[in-house]
Amino acid sequence: MKELAKKVKLQDFVDADNIAISKDHYFSNAYVIDLPLQAVPDHAWQDILDREWKSTRTLWDRKLFVIGDKLRLVTTLEDIEAKFE
Repeated sequence: MKELAKKVKLQDFVDADNIAISKDHYFSNAYVIDLPLQAVPDHAWQDILDREWKSTRTLWDRKLFVIGDKLRLVTTLEDIEAKFE
């Protein structure tokens, strides 16, 4: 029997003042951005996210992973600015 992933989205309303952004401890020019999810995703959802993220590596050149009910993006300021140009 196939395991179905329960749908989890970013929180509907995200206040920019409440998003945690900090310097990465391992890469001097990188930042860690924690985006709040509506719930803690199950393993199937995380596996799908990982596969989708790896298949679109041209979109971002950094890491994305789940920590509890947060989606953590590790990226540089240059990577983010390039996506908005």
